[in-house]
Amino acid sequence: MNLMSYLFMYALDVALAGVAANFIHPPMPTFLFVLAILWLGPIVLGFWGFVKFWVFYHLYFKKRLVRAILADFYGSKFPVATEFFDMESYVEHISHSADVPEAAKMRASGAVGMVQAYQFTKPLTMKLAYMAAFEEAMNRYRPNEFLAEYRQPGTE
Repeated sequence: MNLMSYLFMYALDVALAGVAANFIHPPMPTFLFVLAILWLGPIVLGFWGFVKFWVFYHLYFKKRLVRAILADFYGSKFPVATEFFDMESYVEHISHSADVPEAAKMRASGAVGMVQAYQFTKPLTMKLAYMAAFEEAMNRYRPNEFLAEYRQPGTE
């Protein structure tokens, strides 16, 4: 938003506070009270939404997000992630490695695209949550154990 948009919004807030102060006496405390609600209310609501998101994330959403990412890892046959400590280095390895299947490269590029989208839309909530869940999935991902457990007898 540009400066003119902010000035217009503040002018509307002052006008609304003035109208409220015109009908309720004494006018000056009413004017200041309405302005305080209009200017501080969104900050308080935004902070409350931030807190609710992170409580919900740790109680419920993290487990489901990690499971979904792990399903992508196993479904696309991602390489082993034990030697990588963060998402960026792991995805870069997947993108530049010649022995990684194309499906894994496409999924990795999709993950990078989601992080970039979250960077612009929700940088303090979904971006950080997705990256943390991705790194948790990297720590849990064990493709060799999974394949050994479900390997058919006589197909080795």
